[in-house]
Amino acid sequence: MASTPTPDKADRQDPEDPERLPPDDGPKPRRANRAMPSPDPNTNLMITDIVVRGSSLFLRRKLKDRMLLEEYDPDQVAKFKDGKGLLRTVGLLAASRLATGSLPGLAVVAGGLAAKTLYDRGKARELRRRRARRDAASGQG
Repeated sequence: MASTPTPDKADRQDPEDPERLPPDDGPKPRRANRAMPSPDPNTNLMITDIVVRGSSLFLRRKLKDRMLLEEYDPDQVAKFKDGKGLLRTVGLLAASRLATGSLPGLAVVAGGLAAKTLYDRGKARELRRRRARRDAASGQG
């Protein structure tokens, strides 16, 4: 006979679950500098998660804009930002999940980024050499 699996305590969504409610004698007394917005710890965790994720997204966008504007014209920056496709978005999400999931995942992602950086630098160096040869040839002819 197959028994039905019982959900983990963390998966329960019942607000009347006694393990989710504060003890009968009330929550622990708090210091004034640690006041929480809600007596329910899950609500406080959701609020914290939303604030941290929102501020992280905001800061990331501002840093990205500032970094791009340091190097490129505003028209080029607009092209970079508009050129995000679905495949790139999914790839970035997968890489970030892999990097934050484990130390070996972080090593794989960091190694891939290092390899991509070296590849880009090599391509840029090759392009500079071609331009230098072309300019030298046109200057002599």
